[in-house]
Amino acid sequence: MGIALAADKPSLTRIEKQSSDDEASVLNRAFDVIGDKNDALRWMGTPVRALEYATPILRIGTRKGRQAVINLLGRLEHGVL
Repeated sequence: MGIALAADKPSLTRIEKQSSDDEASVLNRAFDVIGDKNDALRWMGTPVRALEYATPILRIGTRKGRQAVINLLGRLEHGVL
């Protein structure tokens, strides 16, 4: 009863894979919104006021940060910024 099976716990490799997939999806979203891959990569490395002057690339390392960048991209896409 008190012994947890290894299969019951998410593996670190699986968690890392999911995180890298999530980060890639944010990058792809940036490419779509900004339109040019080089410009999108430049934007990802530029401090952004709406992210409290953090760079988007640094923010996508956490779930909360990824969501903030996705929300920001949505605002950019719809001309809210």
